Amino acid sequence: MFDTPGHAAFNSMRSRGAHLVDTVLLVVAADEGVKPQTIESIRLARSAHVPIVVAINKIDRNGSNPENVITQLKKHGLVNEEDGGDTAMIACSAKTGDGLDELLKTIRLSLKCR
Repeated sequence: MFDTPGHAAFNSMRSRGAHLVDTVLLVVAADEGVKPQTIESIRLARSAHVPIVVAINKIDRNGSNPENVITQLKKHGLVNEEDGGDTAMIACSAKTGDGLDELLKTIRLSLKCR
C-alpha cells in the first residue's frame, strides 16, 4: 500500500503510487464524505487495474453518516459488496478501534486474491 495526503497538490504522487501497489485502501471520512481527491484516487486505481478496499473512517464522530458515503461512492462506480458490487467497504474508527479487525481481514483477503 502507498499512503498519500489527501490534498490536491499530491495528485502526481497518487498517480505514481497507484501503479506500484497491489490494493488501494481508500479512506473516506464518514463525517465529510467523498471529496475531489477521493474521486481522483478512484480514477487512478481503475486506470492501474488495482482493486479498491474502502475504509469509511470516523464513524465515532457526531454527524458521521456511513450510508451517505456509500451512496456517494456508488455515484462514482464503487458498489459495496453488500449491495452486489465488487468493492469491500468497511465502516471503522481509528480512534476507538471499531471495525479495524474486519478492515485488516478484508485487506489481507484482497492481497491473497491478487
